[in-house]
Amino acid sequence: MERAHFDTPGDVVDGPRACTDYELPPVLDLVNLVFRVEAGRPPTFGRDWAQIYRPANLENVRVLFLNHQPVSSIAIFPSTVRAGAYELRVGGINGVATHPDFRRRGLAGTVLRDVHQRLLDDGCDVGLLSTGIVDWYRRFGWEHGALERSFTLDRTTVRYLPPLVDAEIVAGVDAHLDAMRLLHEREPSRAERSPELTRLLFCRPRVTGYVARRSGQVVAYALVARDRVVECGGAGEDVAGLVAEIFHRLDDPAASTSTRDRTRPGTGPTLHLQVTSPPRDEGFGSLLERIGLPAEHHYLGMLRVVNARQLLGKLAPRLVVERDDETDLTLRDGSARLTLSRRDLVKLCFGPERVFAFARDVLPVPFYQYALDRV
Repeated sequence: MERAHFDTPGDVVDGPRACTDYELPPVLDLVNLVFRVEAGRPPTFGRDWAQIYRPANLENVRVLFLNHQPVSSIAIFPSTVRAGAYELRVGGINGVATHPDFRRRGLAGTVLRDVHQRLLDDGCDVGLLSTGIVDWYRRFGWEHGALERSFTLDRTTVRYLPPLVDAEIVAGVDAHLDAMRLLHEREPSRAERSPELTRLLFCRPRVTGYVARRSGQVVAYALVARDRVVECGGAGEDVAGLVAEIFHRLDDPAASTSTRDRTRPGTGPTLHLQVTSPPRDEGFGSLLERIGLPAEHHYLGMLRVVNARQLLGKLAPRLVVERDDETDLTLRDGSARLTLSRRDLVKLCFGPERVFAFARDVLPVPFYQYALDRV
């Protein structure tokens, strides 16, 4: 695996290490250059990911400096996910950026290895990221795993949702954040969120929130980003009625049904509202399945097992980790042993492919992280 290298003798190399408060502006300049300016977009990266690039999380903004200037950076957003009987600490990976003048020198790989160690030191069980360059991450032990399902509502299928009964709909969530957080905490799959983090996530740019109130109490909420419901909470029937009303508010009945918006390739002439949900039988997604709406399934993202002993102690305590190094592991289940790569460990623990007979009665387990918690 390549190591970072520089061309000029006497270069001052510092890091990878945590970003400090006074270094944050030039680090944001770097990630804005890579993810916004080079793509012809406004430099909004810090605003778009305010939950990451803030003073409380600077230890998780990992940076490599050359001659006192940031040249490569990766940020981590740690969160805790609860699903059924277990709780996992997840390190989300964000903003893998290298300055254009310093690419193809192994700098991102150097910072990523530092990130792996930071995840371990922070007590994470797994790392999670989304990317279009999957084979590069596979070289570092990352692999696709777990599932997300999505449903699509159109002018016909939305009619199959039960109506909202004796409730009013309110657009805007600022006054209802505490109630929405409590509803989220009742979901079988959920994330731990402080009031501050709830505000940062629910009031993000380009996210519109709606709540349904009955007798003055919030009974359901839905958060919409463009044409996608990225999160909802509450009883399935209440959420269904709320989402149906949101659809009718967003749909334009006067829109032509025979033309396309050429500025948005791949979209239809009328509204198609996508709903993302956990893959397991729960909440609004379960109601949509009972109705019979077809679901599409996609990988949740790329995962890397950070601490195999800790993770398996939560998911399958009877398994013993006999060996654990950078690339391979050996597990024991009674008299049965299995040696596998870190990438295959993702499949063993989270699937969705069931490719191992080993410990099949307990693995893989369902794992989900909501879209708003992913970075």
